[in-house]
Amino acid sequence: MPVINQRFGAQLLGVENCPHCGVTHPLLNRVWQSQGFMPRNDGLPKRVWAAFACLSCGSLVTAEGVPGSDVNNALIENIYPDMWMADNEIPAQARRYLDQARRTLASPDASVLMSAASLDAMLKEKGLADGSLFARIELAVKNGILTEGMAQWAQRVRLDANNPRHADADVPHLTGEDARRAFDFAKSIAEILYVLPGRMPLGEEGGAE
Repeated sequence: MPVINQRFGAQLLGVENCPHCGVTHPLLNRVWQSQGFMPRNDGLPKRVWAAFACLSCGSLVTAEGVPGSDVNNALIENIYPDMWMADNEIPAQARRYLDQARRTLASPDASVLMSAASLDAMLKEKGLADGSLFARIELAVKNGILTEGMAQWAQRVRLDANNPRHADADVPHLTGEDARRAFDFAKSIAEILYVLPGRMPLGEEGGAE
């Protein structure tokens, strides 16, 4: 079944957020499409491909057709980068903040605030509910939840989030790069703390005897 229920056309529809800049309902215009099935030598079914440019950030999103479908009217099966969604293994509150951080990447101040909130929610879920976020990050290192390196990045996200929260006139607004960095870090922490342990096969936690 196709991920996006549409066929190749002048625009790529049905994408909720640009996977690069996060803008909502992006205008993705086709800039290239293969004239037929792309050749391959691995024996797998050939596909039609196309590339679409986001009008907001100029980045490319590629789409692949369902194998063997009509070259001139192919159904779209996948797009790349894929449309990321927070894993259900992540606690609900942290997951909501993380999803909002992704959706607002085009509004960096808001996105960094949501990334910091996601980190805060994850640490609280780990039992670190008292004090400030700064104190929780430091305690997470002592408790073996975060490494020193992770804590340094978490403090960077916390400090970045303080800028729009305090709304100081002499502090510049955050950039898209700041937002992407904060989101990528928060997403990585969520994967390390919740997603990967949840995928550990039962009975393999202890290692070799």
